[in-house]
Amino acid sequence: IRDETQFGEEVEWLFEEGHRQEFQEMIRRVEQFQEEELTHYLGEIEEGKYGLNSDSAKSDERHRVEMARQNQNGIKYVSFMAWDYLRCIHLIREGFLAGFIEEEEAWNRIFSAAQVLQSRYDSWEEMSRSFLMAREFWSKTETDRDGNVYRRALAQLLDDEKSPWQ
Repeated sequence: IRDETQFGEEVEWLFEEGHRQEFQEMIRRVEQFQEEELTHYLGEIEEGKYGLNSDSAKSDERHRVEMARQNQNGIKYVSFMAWDYLRCIHLIREGFLAGFIEEEEAWNRIFSAAQVLQSRYDSWEEMSRSFLMAREFWSKTETDRDGNVYRRALAQLLDDEKSPWQ
């Protein structure tokens, strides 16, 4: 993001659509594939269709297919709201630091996102686990690289009696 326009467009996209629509549609589609359709789709992934040009992008897409087909971690029931809205909150914070948004507007948008998250999740733990599942669905490559950092942070926030989550 290089300017206020790109910043505004990305924040709006995360609020209104985000990855959640794309991910949920992909799960529904893949879940209904017959074996022949699945084989064909996996072949297209290997050929680099759908903009999947790198080995990591292909690996991530294959992993998404596997997660969807096997409903790993209950992925078909994940709303992906935490993934989009927590990323949006982070982006707003960064946008404020970059001078793309005024402080009052940043807080208003952050509070709006927080209210949606509070209405959707019953606890910090539920929200965080949803975020982590969505993150793995988004990129197994990234999860393999640094997922332990996220899991340790979640454990600390849940277990430490001085944690703001307590």
